[in-house]
Amino acid sequence: DGTFIIAFSGSEGYYDDEVYLQLISSTGEKIGSNLKIKDKAYDTSYDLAMSTDSTDETLVVIYTRYGASIKRFDKNLNYVSSLYKRESENIEEQFGYPISCATSNMGDLYFIDSENSRIMKFDIFGNYVLSFGGFGAGRFQLDNPKQLAINSANLIFVADGNDIVVFDQYGNGISRNSLDTTIISIRIIFDHLIACTSDGIYYNYLRIPESNLTKLKIEGID
Repeated sequence: DGTFIIAFSGSEGYYDDEVYLQLISSTGEKIGSNLKIKDKAYDTSYDLAMSTDSTDETLVVIYTRYGASIKRFDKNLNYVSSLYKRESENIEEQFGYPISCATSNMGDLYFIDSENSRIMKFDIFGNYVLSFGGFGAGRFQLDNPKQLAINSANLIFVADGNDIVVFDQYGNGISRNSLDTTIISIRIIFDHLIACTSDGIYYNYLRIPESNLTKLKIEGID
């Protein structure tokens, strides 16, 4: 129906910014009250990432402050569930400082555990499934992952320095392709992959086998 969600911040007194989510209608009007997801504090270090599932019925929000927190909301910003494993007795599922997330068409949640430079996978119920790309992953070990995205075939694309590293849904490495400069962001929209770097924008249509990233020539920009 054209409804979308924005994140914004506001400050008060000597505290750092509070972070809110707000529903916006297709005509640009606010829907209901905003939702505060970050309280006032003197610590100003935090990251925010958002992702919707394939049906656009669930919103996943990651915000990092004093550790890590992942929360799910429905499309009307009603709270659904939380995921916090930093102090779990299961060492394998512990994570810290997630910085990017994406949801597969099966409802599985993938995110970057930046503290351990790896990808974590949890199912739709919040159960730990696996981690991959971390220490000991050989050619597919991630050094400094910053962002990930998932295509319709549930392949995970990770921006890692100058590289785009691709894994399947089971954590197996598929390919590692390099650009000449650091990748700032990566997005996949209906299998159209867009990667942004400091010197340009690169594009790849993922449904064409063996296709490569191509630098886009934008009119009026050298």
